[in-house]
Amino acid sequence: MTLAVYHLKYRPSRTPPPLYVMKIPTLTLIVLTGLLAASKPLQAASIGWGNQAFDSLYDSNGTALDSSFTFEIGTFINGFVPTASNLTDWAANWTIFDAATLNTNELFPGSGPLNFFTSTATHQTDSQSSSLFTTPGSTFAQNTQAYLWAYDSKTVSFTSEWALVTDLVSTGNAADSWRFPSPTNDTGFLTWSLADADDAVFGKLRNGTIAGGGDFTVQPATFSLQTHQVPEPGGALLIASAGLLFMLRRARFISQNR
Repeated sequence: MTLAVYHLKYRPSRTPPPLYVMKIPTLTLIVLTGLLAASKPLQAASIGWGNQAFDSLYDSNGTALDSSFTFEIGTFINGFVPTASNLTDWAANWTIFDAATLNTNELFPGSGPLNFFTSTATHQTDSQSSSLFTTPGSTFAQNTQAYLWAYDSKTVSFTSEWALVTDLVSTGNAADSWRFPSPTNDTGFLTWSLADADDAVFGKLRNGTIAGGGDFTVQPATFSLQTHQVPEPGGALLIASAGLLFMLRRARFISQNR
């Protein structure tokens, strides 16, 4: 007997038979409990990440970043360690925990662009992310180092702008360092802020006091983050080869003219 039939057949002034008093609420409770259990996500700690509004964010030419830039929080798999010399392999080893785009709208006319990116995702009890942008099936093990990758395109080309930064050193709060927590940690909310980043693999932080790889033309006086130009694949090798060839030719010229 459904709840709808129950209310039609038995008016409030009459007492339903004990059979229905006991069975209907019990069955309803079991069904509702099952539905809630099935729909409830596996949750642990939530991680909020991003930057401060009105941050100064620039590209390698000293131009303010625009809404074409994407910011991803994630990590590298299989023990891969990102450097400026292996950037052609970054994408193949990168797993996304969460992503956001840059908001360059004005809070009010004349306020200037917000230059704000932020998002929140849950590090679930199965070590996966609750984000819609996560790499499907990826897990983020406890103590794995997280990185922030900012880019306008992941194409390895001189037309692309990248920055890859992280926070290696905790500054008083264990949540300050960007390492994924225990999947059983359901104690609250972690905050990973660009202001806490203290290492740049690519690009620059904190007015250029923390610098990584990549090329740039103009360095602004003050900024929170600057992306760098991505070199063409093999560009560094070509430059090194050209330099070596020049030195060999010069040595040959000197030896022939002694």
